[in-house]
Amino acid sequence: MSASRIVRSGWHDTYLRWDISTPAVVGRLQGLAAQGPPLSAPGRRLYAERDRFGRWSHLLGPRHVLLSWTIHSSTHGQIRRLELQTHLGDEGENDLCPATEFEERWLRLQQRMAVIGVLPVTEPRYVRVDPAVDVEFDEPNDGWKVLEALRFARWPRDWYATFEGPPPYTTVSVKSKTRIVGRAYCRNTKLKNGGARWGKLRFEAEQRFQWAAARPAAELANPAAPGMYWSAVFGAGRASGRVTRLSKEVEAMKLIERVQLGEIGYAQYERMTAFLTAERLGLADKVYAAGTRRARQREARELGLSPGDADVVELDESLDELLAVPRSRWAA
Repeated sequence: MSASRIVRSGWHDTYLRWDISTPAVVGRLQGLAAQGPPLSAPGRRLYAERDRFGRWSHLLGPRHVLLSWTIHSSTHGQIRRLELQTHLGDEGENDLCPATEFEERWLRLQQRMAVIGVLPVTEPRYVRVDPAVDVEFDEPNDGWKVLEALRFARWPRDWYATFEGPPPYTTVSVKSKTRIVGRAYCRNTKLKNGGARWGKLRFEAEQRFQWAAARPAAELANPAAPGMYWSAVFGAGRASGRVTRLSKEVEAMKLIERVQLGEIGYAQYERMTAFLTAERLGLADKVYAAGTRRARQREARELGLSPGDADVVELDESLDELLAVPRSRWAA
């Protein structure tokens, strides 16, 4: 694999939330130009308006979205929340905010909110954070290999990965059911900056919290915080260490070689051959009981095996080696 290097790491988007009841803040919010119902009525309210060209003009600027909503609960009465979806990184291509700079940038934004009159007196909690690492590749084909390996890796806890958009694919999303927990995508393609496709990848995790489990915003200044959340998706041991996705005939030969080397037994060879065939046909859930299917999936994950298809792009790569550079940022 050719050389690659980390160009930036830190927080991408952060979502901060307050429970608002201060009359001064509520009154100020009610008097601002916004889209949606008033704070006294149930619903969501966005503090932005259209300019004369039809583009959104947000109260706190184009990098910060402020909204509120009201809920009428039969058990808790009226609940009001204020949420700030903020992007504290620099403008431009390398827009991640290092944790060491979070406190200063967040303080400046709070000061702006205070001047406008929309800063609650209580401390906010974060309900979502997106830590990320940007990596440049000297050989764009290596970036392509990383995306292919992430797409066909075996993931834990019934997670799975999918390509997004039309081919040639430049984005892989890692999902739990329908919820995205992480993604890897080509920054050059997204920004249309003229750079080579797959020449620069962003590896981004997405960590969400229910309000009851939300954490104080001050934690985001801890240099260890981004790596902790990022490693929950891309850290060592999360996905299969090796990714093997081959045509059926080559796949069988590779498994036979592993039997000959003593890496697996003949019974495991037979189980994996049958299971991958069923998965390739989309019939694994009809062949195996739920518990047995999960056991076969775990076994395939340990071996790094994914089913091929008629138009398979052969892949036999070490995911641990492909992710060595981004993982080195936080020693994940």
